[in-house]
Amino acid sequence: MDVDNAISGLAIAIGLYQMVRSLLEKDKLTIESRDGLLLSAIASALWLTVKARKGSNSAAAYTALALTVNLYLLYTIYRHEERRRRPDWTR
Repeated sequence: MDVDNAISGLAIAIGLYQMVRSLLEKDKLTIESRDGLLLSAIASALWLTVKARKGSNSAAAYTALALTVNLYLLYTIYRHEERRRRPDWTR
């Protein structure tokens, strides 16, 4: 096995593990997590553009998955914050 393939495989495995872990712990996210997730989503969108333009389909698919997870986590934070701010009688 080529060393480059081993390194990229390990990096993808770590990234997938982190995505799954973030999804499982989404209820622990707070509004303070928003800025980091927003910057991560912007970076993922830019990286997706670069990889798609260069024709690197596997990297583009992985980046699209990361972007989707980031956007879902942002949605979860905003939804939780919206529910927290509503008066009790409208929940």
